Amino acid sequence: MGKGDLEKIESYWSSARSREVELSKIHHASFTQVMRLVAKSPVLGPRMCAQFGEDWMEGMKLLRDYARDPVAHPGKPLIAKAEDVEHLAEACRFGRAVLAGLSPLTFG
Repeated sequence: MGKGDLEKIESYWSSARSREVELSKIHHASFTQVMRLVAKSPVLGPRMCAQFGEDWMEGMKLLRDYARDPVAHPGKPLIAKAEDVEHLAEACRFGRAVLAGLSPLTFG
């Protein structure tokens, strides 16, 4: 994570606190920021690599771009062109693997 990421998270967190919303800073991070944080973690990064392979970040990007973003941002179509069908299917397969694989991981 870069300095800009940390500043954005801190800004969102401070704004929420001023409105009496008490959540940890990680709740104010974007999906991409969380991915970068996990990748750089000396504990979580290697665990994700061991569980999902060295290219787990690519799977997470597919999940973000073809499954999460179209749902979170109504103006973005779920399927914009024919090849998006396969990208969405691949993202969903990866998402299912992540959900199934995370249960045995302990992040404590």
